[in-house]
Amino acid sequence: MRLNISEQIKLYCDRLGVSYTELGKRLGVSPQGVSQAIKKGNFKISDLQKYADALGLDLIIELREKGTK
Repeated sequence: MRLNISEQIKLYCDRLGVSYTELGKRLGVSPQGVSQAIKKGNFKISDLQKYADALGLDLIIELREKGTK
């Protein structure tokens, strides 16, 4: 089962012990802004890169043929 991007951000926040308050500080937004963005789940690639950088992660975007894993 693949996690959507919001689920992945939540997972890494938990694994890394980073609260939405701390993530917001790293991103220069409020904790509510982080929470709303994650709930909405509609991220621009540039925003995803900022989240990845704030969490010390690499952002990898991949296209695949439909029906492949």
